Amino acid sequence: MVGLQERVDEAKTVHRAFIEQKEENYRQRKAWRATHGIPVFAILGMGRSGKDTAAEYICAATGLKYGGSSSNNLVKFVAHATEGEESVVWAERHQNREFWITVGHMVRGKDLSLLARMILGDGDFAVGLRGRQELHGAVKDNTIDASIWIANPRAAMDPTVEFAAEDCDFMISNHGSYLEFYRKLDKLIELTGLFCTSTQK
Repeated sequence: MVGLQERVDEAKTVHRAFIEQKEENYRQRKAWRATHGIPVFAILGMGRSGKDTAAEYICAATGLKYGGSSSNNLVKFVAHATEGEESVVWAERHQNREFWITVGHMVRGKDLSLLARMILGDGDFAVGLRGRQELHGAVKDNTIDASIWIANPRAAMDPTVEFAAEDCDFMISNHGSYLEFYRKLDKLIELTGLFCTSTQK
């Protein structure tokens, strides 16, 4: 799209208060996690591999908070850039993944961990990061402590995911039933000590 960077920059200006609120949420949630010794994991993988399912299950089992994925935070900017309705661009996001990651790169700019921080202001897992530099930046500045790759042979290759399983710290296979997947997630919870005993903010 001609002039896309200008439209994304305009969207960032229009939604500046939205970004600032996410950043403030992140600062508060980060302090809460530090107080309770909660590590931050990125849950990564191909589209429809089970990332959101994993995050939702772990949060239900531990009392941590699921705050959605990077797409939840990008929808406002994609809608503005295309002059579309948020509900429409959201419903069509799987068909337009390459456009979404392009917008994501433009929203982040040189602030590589921006989207990760926005996600982590609403929850305790960075779900669905896709950019190679984005992941590297979030690790380098300690926005995330470790990364988990969800390997699912039933999920189609997604060219917008710019890294692979070998770039992550852990891998969980999701090739069987939900119960098998949950059992592996239970083991992850046990081994990492993920839990929450205090009332959430």
